Amino acid sequence: MSKVSVIVPCYKQGRFLAEALESLTAQTLADWECVVADDGSPDESYAVGLRFAGRDARFKAITKPNTGKSSTLNWALSYCDPASCYLFVLDSDDMLTPDALETMSSYLDNHPQVGMVGCQFSRVAESGAILGPGHRSRIVPGFPLPRDLRDDEAETPFISFFCGTGQGAFAMYRRAVLSRAGGWDEQFANREAFGHEDTDMFCRMALIAPVHYLPGRYYLVREHPTSATRTPGNKAYDLFRAKWDHYDCTDGRTTRLIARSRRHYYRTHRPLRHIRVGLKAARELAASPRLRTLNWCVECLSRGLSELVLARLGVLPAARPPINP
Repeated sequence: MSKVSVIVPCYKQGRFLAEALESLTAQTLADWECVVADDGSPDESYAVGLRFAGRDARFKAITKPNTGKSSTLNWALSYCDPASCYLFVLDSDDMLTPDALETMSSYLDNHPQVGMVGCQFSRVAESGAILGPGHRSRIVPGFPLPRDLRDDEAETPFISFFCGTGQGAFAMYRRAVLSRAGGWDEQFANREAFGHEDTDMFCRMALIAPVHYLPGRYYLVREHPTSATRTPGNKAYDLFRAKWDHYDCTDGRTTRLIARSRRHYYRTHRPLRHIRVGLKAARELAASPRLRTLNWCVECLSRGLSELVLARLGVLPAARPPINP
């Protein structure tokens, strides 16, 4: 039995994959397995996975036609040791620090009530050079304005994920809780809807067990032109909003929690986010005047201010319509 199962979903990132897998062989925790799941890549991804599997029995390489990340994760999970305690998803162009798996698995060992633990990250250039610290925000309601949780506030509540913050890679799942949450939602596998499968999963995990974060930077995010994080995800976010604005739940406590989260999102979080983005665009406009930036600035500020005023008058923007089954 392996303590930690690691899934590395791959699609057209073969040139970075070896470094991702080498960051696993460098782990201070030796008790892990890795399923390298090639999602029909037209490059050398599967060959790289086979090469590592040939020299280290902890690796397993599998391949299939392209179907998208969330379906690939579900497929790869079926190849993992069912008796492993924890699961980690490592994107094929990213890396881990040597103490990542040991630190996060030890935290879950010592906090049996926690269903998932995340961490902060560092930014890495295409060459692999460290660019500097990144920051995963965890925004929660506050007075007078929403605030980002401090490093010493480990637990991240459901409302933070419902509002689209705090999600992403850099998290270790407790397998028993992940099994209760179910697999990744494959409606996010469509190329037009890529992304936010993590946001959806974090919401479901947070409804079952506490989600904690560590301030350490154990994950290295590579920034390059073909990174999935640079792909617009508006369609995916629309799907996420539609699902969770109308989440079907028979449990009264959960229904009330989602209703409170929905009111906060439309009354406060979304309009203030528009304003914050508009102010950022204004700073960019001052540094480099461009018509496109001006239009974006005006649109964000006007949307944010109008939604904020209407919310104070008791008029909330319409929630996303439910998704037809």
